[in-house]
Amino acid sequence: MSYRAVGPDGVWRVYGNNALKQRVNDLIQKRFSSEPNSAEKIASTRGAILNHHYLDIDNWSCAEQRDRQERTKRCRKILEGLKIRMEKGEIKQEGVQGTKGDTALTPSKLSDRHIRLLDLSDNWLLISLERHPFGGSETVREQYWLYSRNDRSVHLLLDEDVMRPETGPIKMRRGDGPWQDADKSLEENFSRVVENLLGAEAMKRIERMIGSADDSLCFAHPKVLAKCKTISGIDYTADEESRNRLKEKTYLKKYGPRTHKGPAGIAMAPGIRIVSQKENEKNSE
Repeated sequence: MSYRAVGPDGVWRVYGNNALKQRVNDLIQKRFSSEPNSAEKIASTRGAILNHHYLDIDNWSCAEQRDRQERTKRCRKILEGLKIRMEKGEIKQEGVQGTKGDTALTPSKLSDRHIRLLDLSDNWLLISLERHPFGGSETVREQYWLYSRNDRSVHLLLDEDVMRPETGPIKMRRGDGPWQDADKSLEENFSRVVENLLGAEAMKRIERMIGSADDSLCFAHPKVLAKCKTISGIDYTADEESRNRLKEKTYLKKYGPRTHKGPAGIAMAPGIRIVSQKENEKNSE
């Protein structure tokens, strides 16, 4: 699937596959094939759209996004099983002794939209969630839990206060820098180019092929993964590197060498953190 996402530079882009590229070519052919000097017009229009910096034809990224969605489905299935067990009182909670506030995990907290998941194995699920004990403050409480299906237990790994941006649908920052809005300038320019060359209806047909990036998998801190390894015995970092090597071999065989314009690899650039925040009532009026 083609998808829209904020890149490592904080700029909105579309990562497209061959199907999106074919759709663009079909729209260009339909627009100019019956006109004089059509070959020249088709070539120049194709270059203006397909070589635009907003559009990155990258089958590898699209395949990775599809794999992420499938992985999210597996994680959600495990999570639903956990909620059912919690409602029945079958889950032991460990690591909550000595913590402050209402730390214990509940089914309602597992339904929060800020939850992020990561399956370390068929048995172990890492859960990241945010609590909001300070009302509308930028400070929120971030928790990491490790769930074992076999042991019917959850382990609290981390419970600390972190800063989040107050408003805006997408915010990003590099390292400890300030939170900023993602840049839409390339996206807006791309829309103008397509509408000027092919019309507004063509732009709508292109947009219908573009989905949203899956952001349900959590990117855990190294200290969290270290605690996971201590409890579960799973070296997630090493396992993930092995999985990525296998996926890259599959992608290379299916799509050929990667033609990505950005950094190589299929992981997010280090030091970048992106969050989704629902705008508050004051700013959404």
